[in-house]
Amino acid sequence: MKFTFSIGLLIIFYLIPIEAKEVILFSYHPSQSQMSTTLKKIMHENMDFPEDLVEFIESDEPCKRKEVSAAHICIKENGEMDFPIIYTETMKETLGVFWNEVRNELENN
Repeated sequence: MKFTFSIGLLIIFYLIPIEAKEVILFSYHPSQSQMSTTLKKIMHENMDFPEDLVEFIESDEPCKRKEVSAAHICIKENGEMDFPIIYTETMKETLGVFWNEVRNELENN
């Protein structure tokens, strides 16, 4: 899996312009800071996802569309998640199997 992930990272740098924003953006309502902390832990500690590819921001309007390279995932005030932007093909091509793990973790929590 690490080999696949390494190949995916190389592809990211070729598919996404250098001036591009973060690959995955998680925006969350202030009332959901605990959930965002849990997601950070899952992604960085449990799944070894590189911190420089993901950004977490707090916002009163978390689902307001923001430009990203691959996905914008928002956590609403009620805790529900939404995907204002998701470039599925980019996610599949760049993160492959890893993206499936992220989706499974998100769906199970």
